[in-house]
Amino acid sequence: MWDLALTNLFRKPVRTCLTASTLFFGFVLFVLLQSMWIELASLEESLDKRLVVGRAHPFAYLLPYGFLEEVRKIEGVEIAAPRLGAGCRQPASNQSHACFAVEPESLLAVLDSVYLPSASLTAFSQVRTGAVVTDSLAAKLGWQIGDAVSVTIMQSPRKNGSDVWEFQLVGVLTSTKEETLGEALYYNIAYLDEGSAAGVSTLGAIQVVASSVDEIDDVSKRIDNHFSISSTPTMTVSRSYLARNSAQRLGDLNQIITLVLSAALFSVLIVAGNTSIQGARERTAELATMKAMGFSDGALSIMLLKENVMLCFASAMVALAVGYFVTPIVSTTGLTMLGRLDLGMTVVGLTLAIALVLALMTSLLPVMSILGRSPSDGLRDA
Repeated sequence: MWDLALTNLFRKPVRTCLTASTLFFGFVLFVLLQSMWIELASLEESLDKRLVVGRAHPFAYLLPYGFLEEVRKIEGVEIAAPRLGAGCRQPASNQSHACFAVEPESLLAVLDSVYLPSASLTAFSQVRTGAVVTDSLAAKLGWQIGDAVSVTIMQSPRKNGSDVWEFQLVGVLTSTKEETLGEALYYNIAYLDEGSAAGVSTLGAIQVVASSVDEIDDVSKRIDNHFSISSTPTMTVSRSYLARNSAQRLGDLNQIITLVLSAALFSVLIVAGNTSIQGARERTAELATMKAMGFSDGALSIMLLKENVMLCFASAMVALAVGYFVTPIVSTTGLTMLGRLDLGMTVVGLTLAIALVLALMTSLLPVMSILGRSPSDGLRDA
């Protein structure tokens, strides 16, 4: 019966291929958007002890450096680490990347899902001019541990008047989530403070680790209340909130994803259903003849269902294969402003379930048209 269903499916090869293409693009869109939806949901539900203290008003771009010690004294704060970001470029090639002045001892505690060997972390803490870079930047510039590198840090002139800083590469950061990290160099903020002409008087943010997950809301309120009457009020948020807020700059992503998914699935249903109905109508006489030859209503119904199952599942499987390769590319380009998009078992299961439901729904009307009808009625209507 499967061979017969496959033969019937390709009676009109052009129409079948066009329908399969429509289903394929619909499923690809579903796979990508569903992956985004799951990532957004994980950001909402993630429990993280890490907080970021930043400026509450856009006009106050940086935080006073003195805020760091005050934050460390607030109840519930386990770690408070400084971060000062700047644009950097290579003096020779003029290639640009990010640079962050940090405290080496707290680097791994405040970064998300990164790995640095203990020997490299020890060297980073002990070598004043030490620096660690992400694996993507090391690969791009051909850097290796032990290299002496020179970097131009924007708006950070040294005491000798030069804006070129020398570092010794002591480690390479890698992701624990099997994804490529952004291109960045991390160096000791004490080295910047000692060597820069103006010293370090401001911070881009203060990264905080709360003593427990249950206290993150209270710690956030305590920090913001502490600086509420200062000249630079703060806004303390979780790291997952920052990621979600960045994504929401594109608009209400939940609503957009829901609307696009609904439209895509509805369009796919209409196209597949119309093709199934049209194919059944063209074969009215053939189905009536098969019934006269002894095929039961159940056997003919199963044959029609198999045709739609093969069409929908083939399109879904190809879409999942494409999605497997596309989702990492979309993640690394930063188009979603989210983290890594994974084609997990949830997305695979939902895609196949929708393919099955779609096959059942598109088979409904063709099956109903043959149930209870005699062969003579079918031949007369043909």
